[in-house]
Amino acid sequence: MSDDRIPAVLVILDGLGDRPVPELGGRTPSEAARTPVLDELARRGASGWHVPLGPGRAPSSELAHWSLLGYEGEPFPGRAMLEGLGAGLDVPEGQAVIHAALRTSRIDGEVVRVTGRPGRDDGADAEALLDALRASAQTEFVKVHSLPGTGEALLRFAVPPAARGVIDEIVAELTAGTATPNVIGQEWVDSAAQ
Repeated sequence: MSDDRIPAVLVILDGLGDRPVPELGGRTPSEAARTPVLDELARRGASGWHVPLGPGRAPSSELAHWSLLGYEGEPFPGRAMLEGLGAGLDVPEGQAVIHAALRTSRIDGEVVRVTGRPGRDDGADAEALLDALRASAQTEFVKVHSLPGTGEALLRFAVPPAARGVIDEIVAELTAGTATPNVIGQEWVDSAAQ
């Protein structure tokens, strides 16, 4: 029996798009950059555009990758679910999860500007912030799990027993198309407070 698979390398230049910059002669940073390795990869391979939702619509990276890997049309479970499974956490279907990512910032006058992701040297600070989040947010209904990398975590939420019946009703209303979003939020707050 022979193996007819062809080894391939898929390079996704996620987030490479940019706008023209006057200081670069009206070119984008990518157009102005010296890119001999990328140029050689493009020359020796195949390249193209991936426009998962059609021209003029820019989905999140997660949705674009989901589509690129062949899952277009399949329900997207969300980044938090994928991050949790990738980290080896048990994330039951239907459990509410949030992906939390710390970001660095700087103060510019009266504005706080997000400047990027924590660096390797920021590990201790990032973990201290996640520990503070754990101390203030973690309860029997909220669990905070650090993820591999610097400053990323998964927050898993359990439904309080008093809210289970209300959630079933809300799901039934949403399915039937008879729910009003702000009423749903108030019902959740009222039931969780009991």
